[in-house]
Amino acid sequence: MGAVDDGRLELDDLGSVIDHASSLSPSRPDDLLEGNDAPTWGERLETRGVTPWFRRHRVALAVGAAAVVGVGALGSAWNRAQPPPVDPTIRASVADALAVGVATQVPGSNYDGFTAFAVQVEPLAGEAITVLGVNGPGIRASRAVRDSTAPVAGVEDVFVVPGCDDPRSSTAAVDDYRLQVRRTDTYGRATTGALTLPSAIAAQLADAATQNCFQTRVTEAVTVSTVDLRPDVARRTITADVTIHNGLDLDLLVQGVTSTSSVLDPVADPTDLSAGTDSTQKVRLTLDDCGAPQVVITRPGNTGGSSGGPVDLDVIVAPVSGGSAVAEISVGWSAAERARITAATRAMCAGGPGATARVLSAAPAPVAVGQAYGFTGPNDGVVLRMRVELASSGSRVVLTDGSYTYGEKVDGTRSVTTAGADTRGGRAVVTVDWAAQCNATLSPPDIWLTATAGGRTFPYRSALDEVVLAHAYSAACPGTVPSDLSGFGWPPG
Repeated sequence: MGAVDDGRLELDDLGSVIDHASSLSPSRPDDLLEGNDAPTWGERLETRGVTPWFRRHRVALAVGAAAVVGVGALGSAWNRAQPPPVDPTIRASVADALAVGVATQVPGSNYDGFTAFAVQVEPLAGEAITVLGVNGPGIRASRAVRDSTAPVAGVEDVFVVPGCDDPRSSTAAVDDYRLQVRRTDTYGRATTGALTLPSAIAAQLADAATQNCFQTRVTEAVTVSTVDLRPDVARRTITADVTIHNGLDLDLLVQGVTSTSSVLDPVADPTDLSAGTDSTQKVRLTLDDCGAPQVVITRPGNTGGSSGGPVDLDVIVAPVSGGSAVAEISVGWSAAERARITAATRAMCAGGPGATARVLSAAPAPVAVGQAYGFTGPNDGVVLRMRVELASSGSRVVLTDGSYTYGEKVDGTRSVTTAGADTRGGRAVVTVDWAAQCNATLSPPDIWLTATAGGRTFPYRSALDEVVLAHAYSAACPGTVPSDLSGFGWPPG
């Protein structure tokens, strides 16, 4: 037998003594000696009551297990029935409703908007789109109204209220504007977002914002005052030194000076005006109507009435950097300056002989005359030949075209030919031609009459607006009715 130093035997698992053993096996001695009859795990669970508890509750446990399986199945079915996550991308087509023919007229700005437009929005199948408005530089607020007169669905009138707080307002670009919409998907979930506008509408918004906000800035920061007035009665001119102060942080181009009156025609030369500086412009005012020398705001052909003051002037400025924006600043005349201008215009017209014109007859001119203007028929235009009676106490009267735009002849052309005659007994008859476009020229022709008396000439503005010419014009232009012309400066009848 093997033995250890302390006298104990080392046994193997079968109870035999291990030769040369030096220690006992880790097996429990009682197990080895008693035949290894320890209780099993089943016996232990039975003894402790675990197995009997499971036997008593086996039905409930079976039901619970089935419930767990059922809940898992229901959860899977619920997950499969849920809608997909909301897609933040709004997909819809936006068209210019006027351009595609689903809107018949430009919407009116009845929501205090400076511009308005109509769009047609077509969403994806099963979805709905509500137009909320438009945003971008120069827009303070916006709203959309469904167009109930449109022949198709989805046409919205969008109105815009200006606001110039955004510094980009004066340099707005097409890409700065988006249509704001709310989409409701097929599951009834709402999402707000933006859609790209048609380029023509975006360009319209950019131009309107740029113009509106540039005018606002100029009105607030650019001032105009007069330094000196120098009347020249013989030449019928008044030279005014107008000082312009540019309070903007923007270089300006002073394009010139214009007038709201037909009495004085102002002329000024363009000049640059750097930010924060002053410039003095010499403005020449030329009297062009002695028929009403005190009228300050009148239109060609309207020589009646008097306001008792001088002509109003506006200085026209634009950014040197370019663009389409222009702004007007009114000249503020002092009471003393108004009195001097009124006195000067009266002196220029003192002793004037007066002059009037009256159409005696009118009929289409020979075809060759119209062809010389480039007219091939009524759709291009017509030329009416008129016999006109001139009346004046002066010795001679000359009739010339009176069409003006900012002091310049329109395109350098004359719609009324020039004719002059010496008067006999205060009367003279001349023949003149009037070239008119049937679809564009709806107002009677404006003319100047220059009468000579005592070696001086005196200008008078008038219009050839007799009924006889209105009838000839409507007869030469298909679809034109004389009664429809009364709203364009022609007399009734």
